[in-house]
Amino acid sequence: MLFIPVNSIAGVLKITLSEPGTLANFTKSDEAKEADSLIICGNVQLSNSDFLALKKLLVSYNLKYIDIYDTSNTTIGEEVFMSCINLHGFKFPKNLKSVGRYCFENCYNLEYIILPESLENFGAGAFRSCSIKEVTIPEKVTIIEDQVFMYCPLQNVYSKAKTPPVCTVEAFMSNNNRDVFAVLHVPSGTKELYENADGWMYFPFTTESDNEIYKIVYSVIGNGKIKINNKIYSGNNNIYVEKNSDINFEIIPETGYKISEVYYLINKITSKALLGL
Repeated sequence: MLFIPVNSIAGVLKITLSEPGTLANFTKSDEAKEADSLIICGNVQLSNSDFLALKKLLVSYNLKYIDIYDTSNTTIGEEVFMSCINLHGFKFPKNLKSVGRYCFENCYNLEYIILPESLENFGAGAFRSCSIKEVTIPEKVTIIEDQVFMYCPLQNVYSKAKTPPVCTVEAFMSNNNRDVFAVLHVPSGTKELYENADGWMYFPFTTESDNEIYKIVYSVIGNGKIKINNKIYSGNNNIYVEKNSDINFEIIPETGYKISEVYYLINKITSKALLGL
C-alpha cells in the first residue's frame, strides 16, 4: 500500500539503487529537486550519506513523501529527520525493527506513517510533536519509550499486541496536563489488560470492537448537569460510544432554568410535551 499521491503536482520520482551510499548521485538532479514524492527501490541498506541526501531534499527542495519500503534497513538512527517540517508522509522499510530516538521529532507536518509488522520498538521521542492522527502499533512491539507520540493530535491508536507493550503516559500524552485524547483499539479479549496497564490506562476509551467510535461533546453551564447512560456529568468534556450502541440522555438544568428545545444535528428530537413544558 502506498500513500504517495499519484496526482502530486511535481510528480513521483522512483529511484532504484544497486549499492548503498549512491543516492546523492540521483538526488542532485533537477527531477529529484522538483519531485514531492520519492520511492526508493533496490533492496539495499541505505547508509548515513543516503539519509543525508534525503534530508537535503526535504530541507531545501520540494520533497514531502518518502517510501523506502523496499530497502533492507532494520533500523533508522537517532535524530535522522529531526525538524524536517516539509515531511508529510513516510513508509518504513519492510524489515524495520526499531526507530531511533527523536528520529522525527518536530516534523510538524508529518501526518501519515506506515509501520511494518517487523517493528519491535520505538526510541524515546521518535515522533514527538508530529501531526499524526492515527497509528497502528505492530504486534511485535514490546516497548514504547517515553514521549514517542507526545504532543501528536492522535485520534485513534490501534495496538495489535495481545500483551500491552511496556510504556508510560508520556508516550501518548497530548499536552502538558498529561491528557490522552485518542481512542484505543485493541485485540479481542485484551481490553481489561490494557485498561489496567500503565500508560494505556490513560486512554479515555478502549474498545475491542471494529465499530466506529463516536465522540459526544457536552458543555454544561453553571450548576446544570447531564446524565448519559446513568452517569452524571458536569462542566465541559466528552465521552465515547460505539456505533449502534444505545445512548440515554437526561438533562438536569440548573435551578431556575428549563429546557425548551433539543436538536440532534438539524432535527428536533423532542417536543414541549415530552419535556413537560
